[in-house]
Amino acid sequence: MPTQDQLFKQMTPDLQALYEPFYMAMYEAGLPFELNEVLRTPATQKAYHAQGRQPLSEVNRLRKEAGLYLLGPEDNEYEVTWTLKSRHFAGPDGRARAFDIRLLRYGKPHWQTKWDGNKNSVPDYLEAARIGKSVGLVAGGLWSKPDYPHFQLDLV
Repeated sequence: MPTQDQLFKQMTPDLQALYEPFYMAMYEAGLPFELNEVLRTPATQKAYHAQGRQPLSEVNRLRKEAGLYLLGPEDNEYEVTWTLKSRHFAGPDGRARAFDIRLLRYGKPHWQTKWDGNKNSVPDYLEAARIGKSVGLVAGGLWSKPDYPHFQLDLV
C-alpha cells in the first residue's frame, strides 16, 4: 500500500496545486481524511466497473487479474464506478489527473455518506465535495450520480 506521500506524487503538478488548498480546507473544517487511490490501471477500472453489474465470480476474477483483494457477496451489491474511462489513468507524464479520498471516523476509513462527524448539519462527504469545488476541483460528490470520494481536474 503506497504512503500518502507516494500517492501525492502520483498526481500531476496541476492536481497537486489544487490538492494542497483542499487538504488545508478539509483540516480547517474538521474533516479528517486520507488519499485512497490516485493512479489506476485500466484493469482495475474494469474490475471496479464490473462490481454490482456482474456475478461475484466474474468480479473477483477481474479483481484478481488487477491485483485487488477479492470481494464478498455483500460488496457486490452496489456499483462503484459508472465508466470504463478514468482520469486516474496515467497521462503522458505517467501521472493521474484524479484522486479518491476516504474520510476517517474515529481514525478509521468509512464510506457512510450521511455521517456528519463535525456536527455542522452537512454530511461530511458532501461537505468535502463542496470544499473540492471551492478550490477548483471537479467533485464527484456533486454529480447527478454522486461519486463522493472522487476529485479530478477540470479538463475543458
